[in-house]
Amino acid sequence: MNKIAKWVLTAATIAVVFLGATWAAGFVAHKRVAVFSDRVAEQSNGLLQVAERTSTAGYFSSIEDVTFAVATPLLSLAPGLQRGDGSKLQFTIHSVIAHGPFPNFRGVGVARVESSLVLDDATRKKLIELLGTDQPFAIAVTLGWLGGTQIDLTSPALTYRDNNNATSVTWKGMQARLDYSRDFLGMEFSGSVPGISLVSKTGGEFSIDNVQAKGDFKSKFDPLFVGDELITIASISYKMSEAKSGPFLAKDISYGVHAGAEKEFFSLSAKLGAASAEADVYALKDTHFDFGVNHLHGPTVAKLIKEAQNVRRTRPDGEPIALPSTDAMQAGAADLLLNQPELFVDRLALATKDGDLKISARAKLVDIATEDVKPSINFGRLTNKVMATADISVSQSLIDHWPGAEANTANIKKMISEFDRSGYLVRKGDRLETHFEFSKGALTANGKAVGK
Repeated sequence: MNKIAKWVLTAATIAVVFLGATWAAGFVAHKRVAVFSDRVAEQSNGLLQVAERTSTAGYFSSIEDVTFAVATPLLSLAPGLQRGDGSKLQFTIHSVIAHGPFPNFRGVGVARVESSLVLDDATRKKLIELLGTDQPFAIAVTLGWLGGTQIDLTSPALTYRDNNNATSVTWKGMQARLDYSRDFLGMEFSGSVPGISLVSKTGGEFSIDNVQAKGDFKSKFDPLFVGDELITIASISYKMSEAKSGPFLAKDISYGVHAGAEKEFFSLSAKLGAASAEADVYALKDTHFDFGVNHLHGPTVAKLIKEAQNVRRTRPDGEPIALPSTDAMQAGAADLLLNQPELFVDRLALATKDGDLKISARAKLVDIATEDVKPSINFGRLTNKVMATADISVSQSLIDHWPGAEANTANIKKMISEFDRSGYLVRKGDRLETHFEFSKGALTANGKAVGK
């Protein structure tokens, strides 16, 4: 066999393999896209339903249109979107599916799906008039060979003005990526929004700048996930046009969430903080609120969530979303209480140029018995089984220059003075401290009974 024949045979073999892989990828892609759209409806907990699905098959690419129906309870939040004839609001997502193994030669995978919102002419023209585009967002989905799914969401910078040109909203765009593992058992995401601002004709302003988000979650007690999420915001500001109070500005804001699990117990905590927050009557710095709950029985929480989801999914079309029965909710709450969950505030803190305040607290039930919560929850008996502690520490200089109106400052000083005279406070240098305990229905402060 000469060289030319060998090259022809090699090229033919590659072509056959490529075409075969493309055919196989197209077959798998259609199945995966259908599963994905069903999963979107499932994750909406009954708020969205797949009303219709149509597809046009091709060899290298294909087209699929999925129409979602919006549940009536969701429309109740925006009555203006409800149809006059009482029928459900629907919207259609048009997807162009490029088959693998190298979809559109922009990556490697089973397929790349580029989706857009289908609009009627009147709506499309209205969007162009208001926003300058009829596609305010774009979605691209890459289906991996090993079952993973990558979703890229983008939105261009937009400016909206109402019909009277009285209010304008500036949206500086968005980029986000979500990576789902096989069977949606794990998820990583990241995204950014450079900013959004609103300006009214009367001079009022509101703006949020540089929002960043990232997270990583894995399924633990289906449908509960464990992992971490962090959202940061460079600044939030507003100025009221006709208000007597001055502008507000907060900088370096962060909100973090941690969901964890140990054996059969689930925990959830959050951390909210800001480097500074300023208004006309106060200027705070290093503000923090760290709180959460420990020792939740994971399978019980998951069961309650699933029951709520199932009730929503099984309602007939057009019916209001129903909640789980009172008996089911009470039984679930009783099981959670029997496992003695703990509420906590690890840190509630603020500081000014004059001083700082720090608070921490924990509360849980102890020695709880089945008869305390079943067949019904006896709140009177539970009160005597609450064990709680709290620690408060505040600098005297902050008390002397308490932020806010003068009347509030006077009330704070009066209350602290009364606590000091009663022996509920301990002075340590420039600080006032107290330790509260609540046990067996009795409250003490620094070991002294309160209210007796």
